[in-house]
Amino acid sequence: MPVDRRRAVGGRSADARRIRDLLRSQVNAGGFDGGKLPTEDRLIDEFGASRAAVREALALLREEGLIERIKGIGTIALHSKIVVRLTENHGVVEPAPGSMWSGQMRVRVLDWCEVPLPTIAARRLDAAAGDRSLRIDYVAMLDGSPLGVATNYMRWPEGAALHPSHFHTDWYAMLEAAGVPVSETTFLWEASVADAQDATLLDIPVGSPVMLGEQVIYGPDGCAYDFALTRARGDRTAMFSHARRKPA
Repeated sequence: MPVDRRRAVGGRSADARRIRDLLRSQVNAGGFDGGKLPTEDRLIDEFGASRAAVREALALLREEGLIERIKGIGTIALHSKIVVRLTENHGVVEPAPGSMWSGQMRVRVLDWCEVPLPTIAARRLDAAAGDRSLRIDYVAMLDGSPLGVATNYMRWPEGAALHPSHFHTDWYAMLEAAGVPVSETTFLWEASVADAQDATLLDIPVGSPVMLGEQVIYGPDGCAYDFALTRARGDRTAMFSHARRKPA
């Protein structure tokens, strides 16, 4: 079959990019025994690539902060990402055992006060600007390190049911403890980089990858009662989704 030369453009750099992506997937999945990557010679054999392409791929992963070469040991993965099912992130299913939504997280509350509902939040909740609302600003922690920061605007009467004593692990556990049901949620995700505020709260360098989210939570009556703006560390989290086509 003739090769489309437009797709073959790039030479060594294209090989390095493809090797980087394959190794990155394995690193994030925790797929290397003991976190140690194969030697350069083994990678050359596995990918049928030049030594220069393999070294370039490893350099790209080092720049991303995923691996490091330690003299006398070899190349090791610095960490793997926490993979979360999208349905768990929505709070509409029971979390799997061991999931970060199964009581693994802790929170550091930055702000908990009653405020007039801001105009933007009011629009998302189909409410009136200035309505009574509860603002909760917090950092989500996992294994003692910050994972994300969120600001929630909860309208009344749902906001009246919440109390700081309910908030120990995660947002959905607090709602359950307060007797506030979650029937439906929406999310809007986008990629960005950390600013100075993110760097301080999430303990990451300015310019690090972050995932921005906007969430709306609905009750059984179909009315929206919570609007959240979230920022999560892109170096620690990944989302997993599974879908199946229904038979005709």
